[in-house]
Amino acid sequence: MGSVGSVKRLPVRSKTRSLSVEGALLVPVVLGLVLLGLLMVYSASYARAYQQLGDPNFFFKRQVLSAAIALVLFVVCARMDYRRWMALDLPLLVFSSALVVATLVPGVATGTRWIHLGVLNLQPTEVLKVALLIYLAASLTRREARVGLFAQGVWPHLLVAGTLAALSIKQPDFGMALMFLSIAYFMLFVGGARIKHLLATLLSLAPPLAALMVAAPYRRARLFSFLDPFSNASGSGYQVIQSLVSLGSGGLWGRGLGAGVEKLGYLPAAHTDFIFSVLGEEFGVWGTVLLVLSFFALGALGLRIAWQARDRFGALLAAGITFALCLQALLNLGVALGLLPVTGLTLPFVSYGGSSLFASLAMAGMLVSVARAGGGREQRARVRRR
Repeated sequence: MGSVGSVKRLPVRSKTRSLSVEGALLVPVVLGLVLLGLLMVYSASYARAYQQLGDPNFFFKRQVLSAAIALVLFVVCARMDYRRWMALDLPLLVFSSALVVATLVPGVATGTRWIHLGVLNLQPTEVLKVALLIYLAASLTRREARVGLFAQGVWPHLLVAGTLAALSIKQPDFGMALMFLSIAYFMLFVGGARIKHLLATLLSLAPPLAALMVAAPYRRARLFSFLDPFSNASGSGYQVIQSLVSLGSGGLWGRGLGAGVEKLGYLPAAHTDFIFSVLGEEFGVWGTVLLVLSFFALGALGLRIAWQARDRFGALLAAGITFALCLQALLNLGVALGLLPVTGLTLPFVSYGGSSLFASLAMAGMLVSVARAGGGREQRARVRRR
């Protein structure tokens, strides 16, 4: 895509509301993933919900409620002028950071990562992920002329992302910490930072990150089980092995919706981290290919929206959102396939979890907003030529 600094600015006061082809195609892709997620959450969770809670629809009902709220967020973000987020970047970052800090206070958090909000639980790091994307897009827009300077362009943004990653690790949530750092590096790259600056900082971060990966016993166990899951098949390697069994038993066409076996007490986190494995068992290779193609389409459409954005902020925001959604999906699929260590990251739009669904649909709505603002770009050019 090149540096998004080359995107030409158009008049801010334009009232164009037409949706580009990319934006129009993005909406059914996102809604299709949400519907697939509801279907898979029910299929993957009903046995566990009945055994543990006596209600086979417990998780499904919560996910439907979360989807309803998240779809409202999607519509609001899609209809809202995305440029308004630029003025809210710092307040959102501070507020979401405070929520993460609150999870570290005894008695406030539920399971150290979530804040209890009645029927639903909020995972603040998901909110922080969205706030970080908005902050980086806004800050890199304001510092456009200084992005190439290490002290004024690269270092301040990496310092913010590194601080947020440290908060995430404290929860502990190493997977989200990696997401924060990856988002920062990607946005600095497309924002015009020098490659040598990014490589130098990345090399300097590698040793402490490697040390953190083996410092905590649970992370060390995950790493070793990734390298050789069968060395502790009944312990740290159990999840990965059962995930591979689930995927392999689906064959080409799958066992059929609801007919999966691994979710019946064999595969841990079947409706959250490993929902892709359940999909593979029940829909087979063709089902998994369709899911991968859906995220591929989302990525292609998102990058096209970023390329056609009317200003630098819109281009950076769209590119960052596209990267975040696709990277998280890639990491989740990599874990399910045994290609990556377990990260604890959900599959966007599909896995059970209200916070993940809220964040994913809010970001998708912002993408549509950027597409709406840039949708009439070619039409306006034709009118001017007349």
